[in-house]
Amino acid sequence: MFASRFNGGSTHANLCQRDDVASLLMTSSGTVYTGYTEDLAACLGLSSLRVVNQLLHRWRSALTSGEHVQLMDYQIAKTNPAEEGPFPQLDIAPDFDGSEGPLLECWAVREMAFGQTPNSTMAKTKELSKDTRNKIVDLHQAGKTESAIGKQLGVKKSTVGAIIRKWKTYKTTDNLPRSGAPRKISPRGVKMITTVSKNPRTTRGDLVNDLQRAGTKVAKATISNTLCHQGLKSCSARRVPLLKPVHVRARLKFAREHLDDAEEDWENVIWSDETKIELFGKNSTCRVWRRKNAELHPKNTIPTVKHGGGNIMLWGCFSAKGPERLIRVKERMNGAMYREILSKNLLPSARALKMRRGWVFQHDNDPKHTARATKEWLHKKHFKVLEWPSQSPDLNPIENLWRELKIRVAQRQPQNITALEEICMEEWAKLPATVCKNLVVTYRKRLTSVIANKGYITKY
Repeated sequence: MFASRFNGGSTHANLCQRDDVASLLMTSSGTVYTGYTEDLAACLGLSSLRVVNQLLHRWRSALTSGEHVQLMDYQIAKTNPAEEGPFPQLDIAPDFDGSEGPLLECWAVREMAFGQTPNSTMAKTKELSKDTRNKIVDLHQAGKTESAIGKQLGVKKSTVGAIIRKWKTYKTTDNLPRSGAPRKISPRGVKMITTVSKNPRTTRGDLVNDLQRAGTKVAKATISNTLCHQGLKSCSARRVPLLKPVHVRARLKFAREHLDDAEEDWENVIWSDETKIELFGKNSTCRVWRRKNAELHPKNTIPTVKHGGGNIMLWGCFSAKGPERLIRVKERMNGAMYREILSKNLLPSARALKMRRGWVFQHDNDPKHTARATKEWLHKKHFKVLEWPSQSPDLNPIENLWRELKIRVAQRQPQNITALEEICMEEWAKLPATVCKNLVVTYRKRLTSVIANKGYITKY
């Protein structure tokens, strides 16, 4: 049937008429013939169905942009007979202006049959810059033709015409809003998803099931994209000290009482604490630059052993003038040992730091620090102690120094406990005094953050 419509099935350029192309898409009963591309390709002698899709796609582009067909693929096919194009094969005249659009009708039938636009084999061109688009409009206002503008700027005439028409219609060369694909999730579904802010431990699977019960079936990736658009992303929950209501109230009280203290007051405080540094463990985390598949090269790995390979306990102190004593605690610390450390190191540290009269000592509420014997010893020595809220490591700036120390030690990769201790002492002494001063003079920001966070843990 199809061969007879094309004069015996010959494949030359004068073989078929434009009306036959449209009729080829329909059966005798008028229903859409979904297999037309194979028959059309066979009758035209085309080796690929892609050419048929190119025909419809390019013809629609020509009619939509208003560009003459002769300026497009027809001339290309005419000058390159070795690679037959679709226009001469369908006997489209060079001067055909598209006023009668049987192929556009074919396009509509094709869309009804397949419900989608055929993919073009042409690569997507790069978008013109805003400056280039503005130059096109300026040259057009200067009286130049579209062809002249295209040659001068190295832009296709069709693109020049499209930009000029956009400017005439919308008085702008900017990209117009695009509708995009319809959303799979309704506004009501989006509202249901964003309730995760009330229960942040909700999983994507839970949200998928909730939407499915509401009549909407989506994938987990869609859930992630929707939450991302709402400013929510999946993160690991940070581990923080447990705060009971009594702790929250104490933190708020401390912050409000000291909010208006002068910087000079904080500079006259000796901050202290203990920390544990492991030989091999999470303290040794670092980043490396490597090539693909080189993750197991010895230079790109961190050796680990069971139980961290050992660790050392340190007591240290500092002030706004810089770091001071750092002591290794070789035995399990108790109240007596803590008092011995203070008796040997606290006053010498204050003298070395040249603290002003009335300096204040800070330590946390560890049971060894708050023991009656320790309090009596501090009182006997006439040391002023800063009243401290429990569970508040974020209020102690020495925690920032501990983190910096652990990073520096990990970069040097000590291989045994002795080397670990030596490196800790060396790196502690190298900590810049400017870092210590900045931690202290900005202390008011910590107090402000506590108040803003209603007494709960802050970023510090």
